[in-house]
Amino acid sequence: MVVLEGKVALVTGGSRGIGRAIVEALAEEKMNVVFTYVRGVQQADELERTYSNVRAVQADAGASDGHRATVDQVAGTYGGLHVLVNNAGIAEVMWPQDPRYGEASTRSHAVNCEGTAKYTDAALDVMKKAGSGDVFVMSSIAATLAKSMAGAPPEALPPFSMSPYVETKLWAETFTEETATALRDGGFDVRCRVLHPELVKTDLGLYLAGEFARMASEKTGQQITPDMMAAQMVGMTPSQIFWEPKEIGQQVVHLLKNPDLATVNQAAWNKGEYRTK
Repeated sequence: MVVLEGKVALVTGGSRGIGRAIVEALAEEKMNVVFTYVRGVQQADELERTYSNVRAVQADAGASDGHRATVDQVAGTYGGLHVLVNNAGIAEVMWPQDPRYGEASTRSHAVNCEGTAKYTDAALDVMKKAGSGDVFVMSSIAATLAKSMAGAPPEALPPFSMSPYVETKLWAETFTEETATALRDGGFDVRCRVLHPELVKTDLGLYLAGEFARMASEKTGQQITPDMMAAQMVGMTPSQIFWEPKEIGQQVVHLLKNPDLATVNQAAWNKGEYRTK
Protein backbone atom coordinates (compact mmCIF):
# COMPACT_ATOMS: atom_id res chain seq x y z
CA MET A 1 0.00 0.00 0.00
CA VAL A 2 1.28 3.44 -0.93
CA VAL A 3 1.95 5.69 2.08
CA LEU A 4 0.71 9.25 1.62
CA GLU A 5 1.77 10.76 4.94
CA GLY A 6 4.27 13.57 4.49
CA LYS A 7 3.80 13.87 0.74
CA VAL A 8 2.98 17.20 -0.89
CA ALA A 9 -0.16 18.01 -2.89
CA LEU A 10 -1.39 21.07 -4.78
CA VAL A 11 -5.15 21.28 -5.34
CA THR A 12 -6.43 24.07 -7.56
CA GLY A 13 -9.79 25.58 -6.66
CA GLY A 14 -9.76 23.99 -3.24
CA SER A 15 -11.80 26.27 -1.01
CA ARG A 16 -15.26 24.96 -1.92
CA GLY A 17 -17.16 22.02 -3.37
CA ILE A 18 -15.28 19.04 -4.76
CA GLY A 19 -11.95 20.83 -4.37
CA ARG A 20 -12.51 21.38 -0.68
CA ALA A 21 -13.47 17.73 -0.22
CA ILE A 22 -10.26 16.65 -1.95
CA VAL A 23 -8.19 19.00 0.24
CA GLU A 24 -9.80 17.54 3.36
CA ALA A 25 -9.35 13.94 2.22
CA LEU A 26 -5.65 14.47 1.49
CA ALA A 27 -5.11 16.42 4.71
CA GLU A 28 -6.63 13.60 6.72
CA GLU A 29 -4.03 11.30 5.16
CA LYS A 30 -1.46 13.61 6.79
CA MET A 31 -0.24 15.01 3.48
CA ASN A 32 1.00 18.59 3.22
CA VAL A 33 -1.71 20.24 1.10
CA VAL A 34 -1.63 23.61 -0.61
CA PHE A 35 -4.74 24.78 -2.43
CA THR A 36 -5.50 27.74 -4.63
CA TYR A 37 -8.63 29.83 -4.53
CA VAL A 38 -10.02 33.00 -6.13
CA ARG A 39 -13.06 33.71 -3.99
CA GLY A 40 -14.08 32.14 -0.72
CA VAL A 41 -11.63 33.80 1.65
CA GLN A 42 -13.68 32.70 4.66
CA GLN A 43 -13.69 29.08 3.53
CA ALA A 44 -9.96 29.19 2.86
CA ASP A 45 -9.27 30.57 6.33
CA GLU A 46 -11.47 27.90 7.86
CA LEU A 47 -9.53 25.11 6.17
CA GLU A 48 -6.22 26.53 7.35
CA ARG A 49 -7.54 26.77 10.92
CA THR A 50 -8.89 23.22 10.84
CA TYR A 51 -5.78 21.54 9.41
CA SER A 52 -2.26 22.46 10.46
CA ASN A 53 -0.95 20.76 7.30
CA VAL A 54 -3.05 22.86 4.88
CA ARG A 55 -2.10 26.19 3.32
CA ALA A 56 -4.08 28.46 0.98
CA VAL A 57 -2.74 30.53 -1.92
CA GLN A 58 -4.90 33.05 -3.76
CA ALA A 59 -4.35 32.37 -7.45
CA ASP A 60 -6.54 32.39 -10.55
CA ALA A 61 -6.21 29.41 -12.90
CA GLY A 62 -7.57 31.61 -15.68
CA ALA A 63 -4.81 34.21 -15.35
CA SER A 64 -2.30 34.58 -18.17
CA ASP A 65 0.62 33.63 -15.94
CA GLY A 66 1.58 32.78 -12.35
CA HIS A 67 0.94 29.03 -12.59
CA ARG A 68 4.59 28.04 -12.64
CA ALA A 69 5.38 30.46 -9.84
CA THR A 70 2.72 28.82 -7.66
CA VAL A 71 4.07 25.33 -8.38
CA ASP A 72 7.65 26.42 -7.75
CA GLN A 73 6.61 28.10 -4.49
CA VAL A 74 4.99 24.88 -3.24
CA ALA A 75 7.89 22.69 -4.34
CA GLY A 76 10.42 25.08 -2.85
CA THR A 77 8.62 25.37 0.48
CA TYR A 78 8.06 21.65 0.98
CA GLY A 79 11.01 20.22 -0.91
CA GLY A 80 8.98 18.73 -3.73
CA LEU A 81 5.55 18.15 -5.22
CA HIS A 82 4.04 14.67 -5.39
CA VAL A 83 0.42 15.33 -6.38
CA LEU A 84 -1.38 17.91 -8.51
CA VAL A 85 -5.17 17.94 -8.66
CA ASN A 86 -6.46 20.19 -11.43
CA ASN A 87 -9.85 20.95 -9.92
CA ALA A 88 -10.26 24.68 -10.58
CA GLY A 89 -13.01 25.28 -13.08
CA ILE A 90 -16.00 27.35 -14.07
CA ALA A 91 -19.28 26.20 -15.59
CA GLU A 92 -21.13 28.39 -18.02
CA VAL A 93 -23.87 26.80 -20.11
CA MET A 94 -25.99 28.36 -22.86
CA TRP A 95 -27.19 27.78 -26.38
CA PRO A 96 -24.36 28.23 -28.93
CA GLN A 97 -26.39 30.94 -30.70
CA ASP A 98 -26.49 33.03 -27.52
CA PRO A 99 -24.66 36.34 -28.17
CA ARG A 100 -22.72 35.82 -24.94
CA TYR A 101 -21.43 32.43 -26.06
CA GLY A 102 -18.09 33.58 -27.47
CA GLU A 103 -17.05 35.38 -24.29
CA ALA A 104 -18.27 32.51 -22.10
CA SER A 105 -16.30 30.03 -24.19
CA THR A 106 -13.15 32.13 -23.91
CA ARG A 107 -13.51 32.39 -20.12
CA SER A 108 -14.22 28.68 -19.76
CA HIS A 109 -11.24 27.61 -21.85
CA ALA A 110 -8.92 30.01 -20.02
CA VAL A 111 -9.69 28.42 -16.65
CA ASN A 112 -10.65 24.84 -17.44
CA CYS A 113 -8.21 24.17 -20.26
CA GLU A 114 -5.35 26.65 -20.36
CA GLY A 115 -5.06 26.81 -16.57
CA THR A 116 -5.01 23.04 -16.32
CA ALA A 117 -2.35 22.76 -19.01
CA LYS A 118 -0.14 25.41 -17.42
CA TYR A 119 -0.32 23.91 -13.92
CA THR A 120 0.30 20.45 -15.34
CA ASP A 121 3.33 21.51 -17.39
CA ALA A 122 4.90 23.18 -14.36
CA ALA A 123 4.15 20.26 -12.04
CA LEU A 124 5.48 17.69 -14.50
CA ASP A 125 8.82 19.49 -14.66
CA VAL A 126 9.15 19.03 -10.90
CA MET A 127 7.84 15.44 -10.87
CA LYS A 128 10.01 14.25 -13.75
CA LYS A 129 13.13 15.49 -11.99
CA ALA A 130 12.04 13.75 -8.79
CA GLY A 131 11.23 10.55 -10.65
CA SER A 132 7.60 10.13 -9.60
CA GLY A 133 4.28 11.89 -9.16
CA ASP A 134 0.56 11.96 -9.80
CA VAL A 135 -1.50 14.45 -11.80
CA PHE A 136 -5.31 14.44 -11.84
CA VAL A 137 -7.49 16.30 -14.32
CA MET A 138 -11.12 17.02 -13.51
CA SER A 139 -13.59 16.04 -16.20
CA SER A 140 -17.33 15.49 -15.72
CA ILE A 141 -20.25 13.21 -16.46
CA ALA A 142 -21.12 15.93 -18.98
CA ALA A 143 -18.29 14.69 -21.21
CA THR A 144 -19.48 11.08 -20.90
CA LEU A 145 -23.04 12.08 -21.82
CA ALA A 146 -21.86 14.22 -24.72
CA LYS A 147 -19.93 11.28 -26.16
CA SER A 148 -22.93 8.98 -25.82
CA MET A 149 -25.20 11.49 -27.56
CA ALA A 150 -22.84 12.33 -30.42
CA GLY A 151 -24.66 12.03 -33.73
CA ALA A 152 -28.09 11.62 -32.15
CA PRO A 153 -31.04 13.31 -33.93
CA PRO A 154 -32.26 16.61 -32.41
CA GLU A 155 -35.40 15.02 -30.98
CA ALA A 156 -33.25 12.61 -28.95
CA LEU A 157 -31.18 15.36 -27.34
CA PRO A 158 -32.06 16.89 -23.94
CA PRO A 159 -33.85 20.27 -24.00
CA PHE A 160 -30.79 22.15 -22.76
CA SER A 161 -27.22 22.89 -23.81
CA MET A 162 -24.14 21.78 -21.87
CA SER A 163 -21.85 24.01 -23.94
CA PRO A 164 -19.36 25.62 -23.56
CA TYR A 165 -18.76 23.73 -20.29
CA VAL A 166 -18.87 20.32 -21.96
CA GLU A 167 -16.32 21.39 -24.57
CA THR A 168 -13.77 22.01 -21.84
CA LYS A 169 -14.48 18.64 -20.26
CA LEU A 170 -14.11 16.81 -23.56
CA TRP A 171 -10.79 18.64 -23.85
CA ALA A 172 -9.87 17.40 -20.36
CA GLU A 173 -10.42 13.78 -21.43
CA THR A 174 -8.18 14.17 -24.50
CA PHE A 175 -5.53 16.16 -22.65
CA THR A 176 -5.29 13.52 -19.92
CA GLU A 177 -4.99 10.67 -22.40
CA GLU A 178 -2.32 12.42 -24.44
CA THR A 179 -0.33 13.45 -21.36
CA ALA A 180 -0.51 9.96 -19.85
CA THR A 181 0.66 8.40 -23.13
CA ALA A 182 3.59 10.82 -23.40
CA LEU A 183 4.64 10.04 -19.83
CA ARG A 184 4.51 6.29 -20.44
CA ASP A 185 6.38 6.57 -23.73
CA GLY A 186 9.00 8.71 -22.03
CA GLY A 187 9.57 6.10 -19.34
CA PHE A 188 8.53 8.40 -16.48
CA ASP A 189 7.02 7.01 -13.28
CA VAL A 190 4.48 9.82 -13.29
CA ARG A 191 0.77 9.20 -13.79
CA CYS A 192 -1.82 11.50 -15.33
CA ARG A 193 -5.38 10.37 -14.65
CA VAL A 194 -8.83 11.77 -15.24
CA LEU A 195 -11.68 12.15 -12.77
CA HIS A 196 -15.21 12.28 -14.14
CA PRO A 197 -17.69 12.78 -11.29
CA GLU A 198 -21.40 12.52 -11.91
CA LEU A 199 -23.81 15.09 -10.41
CA VAL A 200 -22.37 16.24 -7.06
CA LYS A 201 -24.07 18.27 -4.31
CA THR A 202 -22.04 21.44 -4.74
CA ASP A 203 -22.79 25.04 -5.68
CA LEU A 204 -21.65 24.21 -9.20
CA GLY A 205 -23.85 21.14 -9.46
CA LEU A 206 -26.88 23.07 -8.25
CA TYR A 207 -26.06 25.94 -10.61
CA LEU A 208 -26.02 23.56 -13.57
CA ALA A 209 -29.35 22.06 -12.52
CA GLY A 210 -30.83 25.55 -12.30
CA GLU A 211 -29.51 26.65 -15.69
CA PHE A 212 -30.64 23.45 -17.40
CA ALA A 213 -34.08 23.83 -15.81
CA ARG A 214 -34.33 27.40 -17.13
CA MET A 215 -33.34 26.39 -20.67
CA ALA A 216 -35.62 23.35 -20.67
CA SER A 217 -38.56 25.44 -19.44
CA GLU A 218 -38.03 27.99 -22.19
CA LYS A 219 -37.70 25.34 -24.89
CA THR A 220 -40.58 23.08 -23.86
CA GLY A 221 -42.96 25.65 -22.44
CA GLN A 222 -43.28 23.56 -19.30
CA GLN A 223 -42.40 24.72 -15.78
CA ILE A 224 -39.33 22.68 -14.86
CA THR A 225 -37.83 23.41 -11.45
CA PRO A 226 -34.15 22.97 -10.53
CA ASP A 227 -35.14 20.05 -8.26
CA MET A 228 -36.97 18.37 -11.12
CA MET A 229 -33.98 18.89 -13.39
CA ALA A 230 -31.54 17.57 -10.78
CA ALA A 231 -33.62 14.40 -10.53
CA GLN A 232 -33.65 14.09 -14.33
CA MET A 233 -29.89 14.61 -14.50
CA VAL A 234 -29.28 11.95 -11.84
CA GLY A 235 -31.45 9.61 -13.88
CA MET A 236 -29.13 10.08 -16.85
CA THR A 237 -26.08 8.84 -14.93
CA PRO A 238 -24.89 5.24 -14.56
CA SER A 239 -24.93 5.27 -10.75
CA GLN A 240 -28.33 6.99 -10.40
CA ILE A 241 -27.33 8.92 -7.28
CA PHE A 242 -26.62 12.52 -6.26
CA TRP A 243 -23.05 12.34 -4.98
CA GLU A 244 -21.57 13.91 -1.86
CA PRO A 245 -18.33 15.88 -2.43
CA LYS A 246 -16.47 13.84 0.19
CA GLU A 247 -16.85 10.73 -1.95
CA ILE A 248 -14.86 12.33 -4.75
CA GLY A 249 -12.15 13.18 -2.22
CA GLN A 250 -12.12 9.55 -1.12
CA GLN A 251 -11.72 8.47 -4.72
CA VAL A 252 -8.60 10.61 -5.16
CA VAL A 253 -7.08 9.02 -2.07
CA HIS A 254 -8.00 5.57 -3.38
CA LEU A 255 -6.33 6.25 -6.72
CA LEU A 256 -3.18 7.53 -5.01
CA LYS A 257 -2.99 4.37 -2.96
CA ASN A 258 -3.64 2.24 -6.04
CA PRO A 259 -1.40 3.64 -8.80
CA ASP A 260 -2.31 0.85 -11.23
CA LEU A 261 -5.92 2.08 -11.48
CA ALA A 262 -6.54 4.30 -14.49
CA THR A 263 -9.50 6.09 -12.90
CA VAL A 264 -12.59 5.41 -10.78
CA ASN A 265 -15.77 4.18 -12.41
CA GLN A 266 -18.53 5.98 -10.54
CA ALA A 267 -21.13 3.24 -10.82
CA ALA A 268 -18.65 0.59 -9.68
CA TRP A 269 -17.59 2.77 -6.75
CA ASN A 270 -21.23 3.20 -5.74
CA LYS A 271 -21.66 -0.58 -5.72
CA GLY A 272 -18.65 -0.97 -3.44
CA GLU A 273 -16.52 -2.77 -6.00
CA TYR A 274 -13.40 -0.75 -5.13
CA ARG A 275 -13.64 -1.19 -1.40
CA THR A 276 -11.32 -3.64 0.29
CA LYS A 277 -11.79 -5.32 3.66
